[in-house]
Amino acid sequence: MRNKIFFISFLFLFPLSILSQNAVTYIKFFSSLKSRVPGSEGHKQAADFIENKFKEIGLKNVKKEIFKTVIPVEKYAYIEFEGKKIEINCFWPNLVRTSTLPPEGIEGKLIYAGKGDLRKVEGKDIYGNIIVMDFDSGSKWLDFALLGAKCFIFLNRGEITRTEGERKFLSVPIDVPRFYSDNEKILELAKGEKVVKI
Repeated sequence: MRNKIFFISFLFLFPLSILSQNAVTYIKFFSSLKSRVPGSEGHKQAADFIENKFKEIGLKNVKKEIFKTVIPVEKYAYIEFEGKKIEINCFWPNLVRTSTLPPEGIEGKLIYAGKGDLRKVEGKDIYGNIIVMDFDSGSKWLDFALLGAKCFIFLNRGEITRTEGERKFLSVPIDVPRFYSDNEKILELAKGEKVVKI
């Protein structure tokens, strides 16, 4: 839904006569991909799409160049509660430190911290637990990390922008796993302070 709202807002910036139907189609295609990070399936689909469009318009000598790069790879991530799994996604690494957990996972109480106002979680046991925050909470997760939070899950709530995304990782390799989800069930579990396993 958020992608659709952004797309519609984007369209109002330009007179419709300027936007060709192709441009609208391309924007819809690229924004529908889950990720375009190098190595992801969306990256491959985007590259194939561009290559095919270049060939369709008659460009000659279109070719791909392969090069090696280091990228984080997400195999799987989920919350387990009462035998059910809720899929979550890893955030970009803190420098070279990915959101990797031990093979047995981690267990802790989910605590909802909203936008990160410490006054709203006064009296709650932050140390050793899993903090659930709105995406547009800036870099306030760092306050909770200093208080001993074990892990973070950011929810698809509030403004989701590149700037907000960049506030969720650091340029130093601190070992604080961070995840993202748009599943509202996590909010319900966090408000009930349920113990889960990740």
